[in-house]
Amino acid sequence: VAVLGYGGIPEGEKDANFCFALNGNEAAPEAVGVQGVLDAYAAALKRTKLFGPTNLAPLITKANMIAKETSKRSYQVLMIMTDGEITDMVQTVDAIVASSDLPMSIVIVGVGNKHHAMEFTNMKILDGDEKGLVDSNRKVQKRDIVQFVPFCHDGKGMDQTELAKAVLHEIPLQLVQHYVALGEKPKAWKDSPFDMLPVDEALAAIVNDSRMAGKGRP
Repeated sequence: VAVLGYGGIPEGEKDANFCFALNGNEAAPEAVGVQGVLDAYAAALKRTKLFGPTNLAPLITKANMIAKETSKRSYQVLMIMTDGEITDMVQTVDAIVASSDLPMSIVIVGVGNKHHAMEFTNMKILDGDEKGLVDSNRKVQKRDIVQFVPFCHDGKGMDQTELAKAVLHEIPLQLVQHYVALGEKPKAWKDSPFDMLPVDEALAAIVNDSRMAGKGRP
């Protein structure tokens, strides 16, 4: 798993960096397993000065490049954890729209507590559930690839199971949307109503089916 940092001044650098390898190796930023990710983060804290603002575009652009390089063999999920409101909104929207036809999803977890409450207004806009994103050149995103999850770690918010469910909620639908748009329907659809529909109608049907499931069917 590639583990990247942003909003910090790494050891040996003078300016804030918004996309850097936590292990210090830009050519190989990967860590092995959850413990490897935690170890990389803990080590980076000792040699990195935390620094604002919260710019996400460079991180998303990097994930975009990885998705392009691995598009034929995998689907990428970029998870971003932040305790601050986004400050490069235009550039981030541009990066998301540019990534919306790639095999990738973005999960943003907004972290807060009773002493550090955040509205995360811009993050909710990026989620795109209510209104699709349009970039600075008026290009509309191909599909919704962002899931924003607010998380308050004061003991009164989500537990670990609820957090995991919220984080993963939209990824199956987003993955299916991507491959169906390429004409690759899931094998599980064989002989189902979805399999009989043209691609555009099948996509609309699975989106509607997902929304109904999220709201709870009567």
